[in-house]
Amino acid sequence: TSLINEFAYRRGIGVELFDEANLESACDCGVSAVIGIVFGDSLLELRGIPNLPVITLNHPMADKGIHSLYTDHQEQGMIAAQRLLEAGHRKIAFLGGLSGEWGVEQRLSGYRAAMAAFGVPCNPAWVRFSDDGPVYDILQRWIGSGVTALLNFSEDVVAETLHVLSNVLHCRIGVDISTITLEDVPIYQYFTPPQTVIRQPLGELARLAVEHALRLGDNNLPAADRARVLDLCLCAEIVERDSVGPPPASPVG
Repeated sequence: TSLINEFAYRRGIGVELFDEANLESACDCGVSAVIGIVFGDSLLELRGIPNLPVITLNHPMADKGIHSLYTDHQEQGMIAAQRLLEAGHRKIAFLGGLSGEWGVEQRLSGYRAAMAAFGVPCNPAWVRFSDDGPVYDILQRWIGSGVTALLNFSEDVVAETLHVLSNVLHCRIGVDISTITLEDVPIYQYFTPPQTVIRQPLGELARLAVEHALRLGDNNLPAADRARVLDLCLCAEIVERDSVGPPPASPVG
């Protein structure tokens, strides 16, 4: 949201924030375009407003007529799992956000595809979501079963997960267990150890969203171009730090 504000400001455009429960406000405030950072299909409510460009970020809806900008979430799960597999890990767990969300399911699909490509069985007990129960309970069971690596892909409990591993279960991250964390949030480089992360090009997503909102809102844009639904997928990257090492000779569990 702050990046969208920044790029809009550079173009001399004002931004108003609406929460998902008050989308009808877009009808009453002279809004010229909507950029949606929501992970359900609520933006479909705005399709009936004439000449209102609607763009969604990281929740593809092009098949439903909504302009879509997103990163390849399946690739994110795949490159993270591949990194751990290449380091020698075979018992790799996946902690995702709320089950059923598009991004979560895509990352999980990438994780499973990487495991299959290496011929490693994916134990169903190694896949959990932030709404499955207390983080401590999930992590304790994994450590007890010999899990040596973790895709820490739940945005809601990333920091809690690292805290529980380090300070409650007394695991040395990068030694007893390896972790790859979602998003390159600045604070993650100051954890002990600094976290290997999956970085989405959020700045580029925000820039493209603003540019396309302005383009689609241009009254001089040919009708055929305005009607063409945008479906643009960007790639993420892995940022290597110190939280990934080889499997321990004797797993903590």
